[in-house]
Amino acid sequence: LQGLNTLKATDSAISTSTQSGIAGNVTIIANQGSNPSISLNGATIEAAAIEANGQAGSVAINAPTVLATNGAIISASNISSSTGGDITFQNLNTLQVLGNSTIEATTVDGQAGGVNVNAATFALLSHGKLSVAATGSGTAGNLTVTTPTLALDNSQITATTKFGGGSNGNILLQGLNTLQATAASQISTSTQSGIAGNVTIIANQGSNPSINLNGATIAAAATEANGQAGDIVINAPTVLATSGTTISATNISSPSGGDVIFQNLNTLQVLDGSTIEAKTQDGKAGSLNINAASIQLNKGSLSVAASGNGIAGSIGISASIVELSNDAAISAEINRGGTRDSADINLQGLQTLNINNSLISSSTNSGIAGSIAIQGNLSSPSTIALNQGTIAAAAKQPK
Repeated sequence: LQGLNTLKATDSAISTSTQSGIAGNVTIIANQGSNPSISLNGATIEAAAIEANGQAGSVAINAPTVLATNGAIISASNISSSTGGDITFQNLNTLQVLGNSTIEATTVDGQAGGVNVNAATFALLSHGKLSVAATGSGTAGNLTVTTPTLALDNSQITATTKFGGGSNGNILLQGLNTLQATAASQISTSTQSGIAGNVTIIANQGSNPSINLNGATIAAAATEANGQAGDIVINAPTVLATSGTTISATNISSPSGGDVIFQNLNTLQVLDGSTIEAKTQDGKAGSLNINAASIQLNKGSLSVAASGNGIAGSIGISASIVELSNDAAISAEINRGGTRDSADINLQGLQTLNINNSLISSSTNSGIAGSIAIQGNLSSPSTIALNQGTIAAAAKQPK
C-alpha cells in the first residue's frame, strides 16, 4: 500500500499468511508531505505463519503519523521457523499505541522477529504494549526504539523468552531526551528457565536529558530455577525514581546473576519507597554499580540480596555526594549462603556522605556477610556525617 495520505482501518485486517510455507510481507508507505496518517481502530496488520516450519513475512510501515487504538494489533508471528518476521517503523513523527493495542513479534519454538521503531515521539498509553516473545523453547527477537521522546502510562515494553534464549531477547531504548514511565508501566526482559535478554537505556548527553520513573518497573528477571536474568544498563545524565519505582535484576538459582549498572550520571534520585536491586534466592545475584556526581536516597534503597542459600553480588558506588534520609538504605544481605569477597559495599570518590536516620549495612543470618569500605576523595577534603544514621556489618544468628 503506497502513496497514502490517509489510511483508516476500523475492525478490519491487512495480512499476509501461510500455513507451512513462506508468507509475503506487508509494506505500507505514506506520502511525507501534508501530515499523512495511518489510523487503526481495533484493526489488525499481520504477517503470520500458523503451522510448524512456516515462515512469516515482515511488516514495514513508513509514515509520519501512526495511531493504534481500541485493541489494534500489528503482528509478525510464527510457530517454529528459524527466521522470524520483523516489524519496522520508519520516518515517524508520532507513534501512539493506546487502549490495549499491541505491536508484537512472536514465536513458539522458533526464532521470533525483531521490532524496530524510529520516531520523533513515541507514546504507549492505557495498556499499550510493545513486545517480542518466545512462548515455548524458541528465542525472542530484539526490540529497538530510537526516539527523543518516549512516554509510557500504564503500558509495557517487554521481551520474553520462556524456556529458550541466547544472545537475543534484548531491549534497547536509545537517542532519548526524555523517558517518562508512570502508573505501573513496565520495561522488562524475562524468562522462566531460559536466558533473558538485557535492558539498555541510553539518553543523549546534551540539553539535560532525563529519565523519570513514577511508580514504574524496569526489570530483568528469571522466575524459575536455572533461569538466567539479563543485565540492566542505564546511561543518562539524570534519573529520578519515585513513588515505589523498582529497578531490578533477579533470579532464583542461576550461577550468574544480572547486573544493574548506571553510567555517566549527574544525578540519581531514589525516592518514596523506590528501590534499585539485584537479588537471588539460591543462585548468584548480580552486582549494583553506580557512577554519578550525586546520589540522593529519600525513603529509597539500593540493595543486593540472597534470600536462600545463594550468594549476593556487591554494591559499587563512585560518587562525589551521597545523601541518605528518612529510612533510606544501602544494603547487602545474605541469608545462609555467601562467600568471602561477595556482598561487599564499596563507596569511593566521596566529598560528602550524609546519613540521616538511615542505614548502610552488610548482614547475614547464618552465612558470610560482606565488608563495607568507604573512601573519600583523596584530592579534596571529605565529610562523613551521621545524624541518627547507622553503618553496620552484622551476623544476626550464630553459625
